[in-house]
Amino acid sequence: MKALLRDRMQTAEWRRFGRVLGLLRASRGSVFVVVALGLVSSLFEGISLYLFLPILAHLPGQSGAEGTLPALLGWVDDWFPPDWVFTGLLTMAVLGIVLKNAVNYLNVAVFAFVNCRAGHLLRSKLNGQILMASSSHINQTQTGEIANAMISETWRSVEVLGDLFRILVNACALVVLLGVLAIVSWQATLLAMGVGGLFMLVSRVMTDATNRASAEAVASNTDFIGRFWETMEGLPAIRQYDQAAAEGARFDALSRRVEKVYLRMQLIQNVIGPSFEVLVAIFVAVLLSLMFHFGIGGPSVAVFLLILFRAARSLRGVMVGVNKMRQLSYAVEEVGRVGEACADSALPSGDRPFSGLAQGIRLRDVSYRYPGRSELSLDGIDIEIPAGGSVAFVGHSGSGKTTVARLLGREFDPTQGHVEVDGMDLREIDLGTWRRRVAIVPQVTHIFDGTVAENIAYGAQDASEAQIRQVAHQAQCDTFVQALPKGFDTRIGAKGVLLSGGQRQRIAFARALLTRPDVLILDEATNELDTRTETAIMENLRRSQAGKTLVIIAHRLSTVTWCDSIVVLSEGRLVETGAPTELMGRAGGAFAGLIRNQH
Repeated sequence: MKALLRDRMQTAEWRRFGRVLGLLRASRGSVFVVVALGLVSSLFEGISLYLFLPILAHLPGQSGAEGTLPALLGWVDDWFPPDWVFTGLLTMAVLGIVLKNAVNYLNVAVFAFVNCRAGHLLRSKLNGQILMASSSHINQTQTGEIANAMISETWRSVEVLGDLFRILVNACALVVLLGVLAIVSWQATLLAMGVGGLFMLVSRVMTDATNRASAEAVASNTDFIGRFWETMEGLPAIRQYDQAAAEGARFDALSRRVEKVYLRMQLIQNVIGPSFEVLVAIFVAVLLSLMFHFGIGGPSVAVFLLILFRAARSLRGVMVGVNKMRQLSYAVEEVGRVGEACADSALPSGDRPFSGLAQGIRLRDVSYRYPGRSELSLDGIDIEIPAGGSVAFVGHSGSGKTTVARLLGREFDPTQGHVEVDGMDLREIDLGTWRRRVAIVPQVTHIFDGTVAENIAYGAQDASEAQIRQVAHQAQCDTFVQALPKGFDTRIGAKGVLLSGGQRQRIAFARALLTRPDVLILDEATNELDTRTETAIMENLRRSQAGKTLVIIAHRLSTVTWCDSIVVLSEGRLVETGAPTELMGRAGGAFAGLIRNQH
């Protein structure tokens, strides 16, 4: 069992590592540039440090150096006149450090481009997946899950590239510096590599503990952001029912959970540095004891220790980078998981473009059940909506009227049956061309943070000012827009906070009309309008209906008596259909009963 669990964890870790590498897919060539520049930078550093061997040998009181130093001094003496050897070596060492840092800065600049580019592509990809997700998936997903993935985990995901960069650069430096150490003393270098392996083992144990905390961090962030998001959206209700203290307590509890998780992660992560320094100190003590025992000293010891400390710093950088990369890989996995779930839920688009409604729409034996629900919202609906006609769907709350509107807009597909457009299954039609020719005015209008004109023209960005004013007039927006400080150029705030509910609905009407749709669906779109305004808008729709097919989901039955036909739904079933005058004449009919109840 333990072996199976370990294998699963390793498989999951490799999957997360694959996602990390996927962030670099658009900049694969840059990785080789980073490695090449890292090697060049490390070579300059290694040469500069190695030059301290002859530099120390030329200090007063030093007559030479053991090992490889005589051969080194041979080429030094060939390069420089006797009086310039010390100055020349110092100049070369300093120049090497300058070149090392220049190349290192170039490397950092290359990585900064890769890092920022990867972050942009990751956020754009996730945003595209979210925009294409089905409505049912968005409604079923926890509020904070998608928000956390976009707001928090994408930024943490990009941080992992910084750790990958740290690993690559330090690994390059480690390879070069180990080579220089081997030139100075290969025996001591083997001992140093053994201690390095021991440190990697200790680091692995600590990393496993960090991984467990990282998975919990993603979950706690999701809950925290989700609750905060709900609090912001529910502020009016919170204030109305005096629940600020209770919401504050819930927020504090979730915040404390986040605090504890991140504290544990930092404590585990910060053990690496001190433990590494302890191991290095023990190693240096053992090394000096051995050198003292074998009579090794002078410049070689000093240079070896100098290079060793630089190599140790690079090894520490690799280990810290690996630990943080494994920790942050959970953020990369969360972003990928959320994005893929959204993408998998997206409705497949057909390949037949929609250019206009010629015959009509038919719901053929359509049934629909919302995910997670046992009962059908629609049950065996079979109805025709002729092109250019007007059909009203009426019934009590929960009868399935809005489900019809959402099926026609293809927010989702029927559980059973077909929605046919001119005899063709709606699923075969290109989704983009269909939605561009169908406009829905919903019960709840979303207003963007912009001007009145920008909100009206949201679905028709190239509309002229005259066209905007024309549809605003048809939607009865004139009176309240003229009263605004800057008219159509007045900013109305996020969600239209500066407008009343009825004013927001009128903007939604104007927005829909501006797209000049073939099919216009009104889903109880007048529930916040006064009777006079509602009547005026409906009259304008009647006058401008030419070429449009109207589908009206109505609450006030008096406003739809002019429609060509009326469909009465009850508990998801079709109970009555016919012309308004015909239905009103049926004394015991369903529609006549609805009218009596309203009066």
